[in-house]
Amino acid sequence: MAKEFVLKDFLRHTDPALLEQYCKQNNISYTSKKGEKIEEAIENFVSVWEDLDKKRQYQVELDFQTINDMTPQSGFLNLLTEAKCQNKSLPKKEVEEMGSHNGSFWFFLNQPKVFDKASVRYEIEDTLGWKEIQVIKKDINSVINKENELAIAVRNYFYTNELRGKNCTAECYKIDGRICYVVYPEDWAEFGVGYDTSGKLNKRQARKPVFKIYFLYDPNTGRLSTKAKGGWQKAKELQKIFSSTILEQELDTDKDRIFNLNKLRDFNFTFPTPPKDKVEFVKVKSLRFSYPDATGRRITLDIKSDNKDGLEAMREFVNDLQIPLAQLNITQAAIQIKFPSPSIRLKGSVTVHLTFPNSWDLGDKPLHRKVKEYLKNWGIDDGFSNTTTIE
Repeated sequence: MAKEFVLKDFLRHTDPALLEQYCKQNNISYTSKKGEKIEEAIENFVSVWEDLDKKRQYQVELDFQTINDMTPQSGFLNLLTEAKCQNKSLPKKEVEEMGSHNGSFWFFLNQPKVFDKASVRYEIEDTLGWKEIQVIKKDINSVINKENELAIAVRNYFYTNELRGKNCTAECYKIDGRICYVVYPEDWAEFGVGYDTSGKLNKRQARKPVFKIYFLYDPNTGRLSTKAKGGWQKAKELQKIFSSTILEQELDTDKDRIFNLNKLRDFNFTFPTPPKDKVEFVKVKSLRFSYPDATGRRITLDIKSDNKDGLEAMREFVNDLQIPLAQLNITQAAIQIKFPSPSIRLKGSVTVHLTFPNSWDLGDKPLHRKVKEYLKNWGIDDGFSNTTTIE
């Protein structure tokens, strides 16, 4: 999702009036010169920026990178949608004429609450690699406004086990009936080479960046999605922390099976979709099987594109293998769902890769959310059974 950031290129697309407003809000002594050319204006600002201390330079660059991530049209659309949700009155003509780049900068300066929530929503939509687990269902009002408790619990976990995260904060957002917590633990120190304020080369300039942890909880289904670096075992530990702190439930992460991929062993399996979605086709693109012998061997079957739904090729494969179908376990699957093309550039196709027991590469875009519902309706995602509601 993140758009490539180059400071001078970012400045080339920025209205000088917005840049002046940013500098005024941050006590930076910069003013644009009347009649100066774009490259002259860029060099003017860069010279001012280079005179700032390293901490302030870093903050300016971080702010601009944050704005830059929201400048694609899809990011700007998220800003407009969020402003509407928050009933914010906008100078429509001015914002429309700004375009997505300057419009995103305008929101950052003038509607920070809208910008913050929209940027979280935008990042969630494009974030892949969520780890899913079924937890209890609780009323939405009982799981909000617990930022401090979650930040303390995450900080204690990381500092006790990994000597990082001593500084840690959390934010809570309501997004489409779900609750999203974003936690920001402080990472280990990073050292780089740079020049200090006197122009002397410093080979060990240190800073402590933060990393992000996402918890997305749906109170209606009891589904908890987690995104954090560190692998599946780290995600399990974080899910336990979220569950005990926010849901007040001691979570057994060993019971984390979500996907029943063996549903696809049924050669007559169908993939019904709502007529209103106008899905053109659903096709199994690849399957990975595990053998029943002690070697633990696996084989991946890639389905030919001209096969109607992918299951005919699987039937032929199993017959050639001469192993009883019931003894084969499907551990990985790729399923393509073709929606109507929303535009010439967009194909409207989603291919989801599922790995047993509970890993997929879907984000939170509208079409991805439709596919999640399909998987539930098809019984491939059967983690919604036996859930509990606590008022």
